[in-house]
Amino acid sequence: MAEENDRLLPVANVWRMMKKILPQTPRSPKKPKKQCTSEFICFVTGEASDRCHKENRKTVNGDDIPQLPRIR
Repeated sequence: MAEENDRLLPVANVWRMMKKILPQTPRSPKKPKKQCTSEFICFVTGEASDRCHKENRKTVNGDDIPQLPRIR
């Protein structure tokens, strides 16, 4: 279980970002959260894939994940 949680995004940080971008609503809709999380994962994966492609490699590993700015 701990290994699975290590792979998950910090939901509180994602939600904090979304609250700044999405219009204010009385409820926290799940669908926009899921869409935002999926888009973020696709972005990070795409950046890592581009790095591999530039280095003529076929496999993405943890070192390929870009250093993104911390969310505060």
